Order: sequence, then structure tokens, then C-alpha cells
Amino acid sequence: MRSFEGYAHFGAAEEAFQKLDRINRAAIEKVRPRAEAWANRYQNESVIYTMGSGPVHCVAYSACICHLMEMEWIDSACIHSGDYFHGPFEITDKYVPFLLFKTSGRPRPLDDRAEAFAKEYTDCLEVVDANDYGASEIDEHVREYFDSLILFAVGRVYTETLAVYKQHPFCYRKYMFKEQY
Repeated sequence: MRSFEGYAHFGAAEEAFQKLDRINRAAIEKVRPRAEAWANRYQNESVIYTMGSGPVHCVAYSACICHLMEMEWIDSACIHSGDYFHGPFEITDKYVPFLLFKTSGRPRPLDDRAEAFAKEYTDCLEVVDANDYGASEIDEHVREYFDSLILFAVGRVYTETLAVYKQHPFCYRKYMFKEQY
């Protein structure tokens, strides 16, 4: 990045990488009580939707297909916050759970808009905001690029805690590693 592109904020990115382990460790400890409450409340749900945009869409996607569907056998769909109003918002109701991962970066208005609507129509919205888990400690010029690295750690606490409450360890599989595919 520095040699080939002359990236002006390379030093800030290097500094962010130096802080990342400490930020993630603090974020993991901070989120545990929320994750416990969330897992206790949603352990018997048959469907949980995930949402996110920009650099944290990958976190919502991973939570959906890897953790909820593959590992916990919960029906799920990953909804890009920008696509929420292109139809998926129609499944929002009082008792449908959503796990919204919010970026600190440029697409944040998409997450804010989805959050505002969902808050009005469901009692089952859990917001996981990068700003609440240490993103603000990273230089604003590179912050959004580190949101996913922070929220992957935080999101995993949610889904691992759910696995404990469901008494369904992440390693359980019906087909993967067992059947030909």
C-alpha cells in the first residue's frame, strides 16, 4: 500500500493493527453480558436474520451462513442494510429477531436507516455497533477498514453464547464432514 499506491494513511493502518488485539480483547469482555441476555432470549428461535453494510456486511454474512445456519441449524438470511427497504423489511414484525452489525464508516447511514425502521416495528432487534466496541480508538481515516475485524470477534461471542444456551456445540454437523457432497 505504501510502496505501490502511496497510501497517505499507511501509518494509521499500521498503528490500528498494533491496537487491534487489545481492542478485541476489551470488546469481547464488554459484550459478554449482552450476548448472554441475547442468547437466553433467542435460544429457541427458529429464524434469526442478520443485517449489515459495507465493511461489516461480511460479518453479518458469516454469522448467518456459518454460525446460525451451519453450526446452529437456525434458519437465517443475511440482508444488506441498503437492500432492507427493497423488500426484506416486509418480514419485520414484533417477534422476528434481527442481529444488525453497524459500521463506523461511510455506509453507516444505511445501517442507521434500517435500525430506525426495525426499532419501530420489532421488539427483537439487537444492534452490534463497531463504535461501541473500540472502533473509535482507531484513526478515522482507516477506522472503517477495521470494523469487520472488531465485529467478527464480537459477533462470535453472540453466536458461541447462543450455542451454549441451545446446548448445540459449534462442532455438531448433520452432513458436513460426514456425507459426500
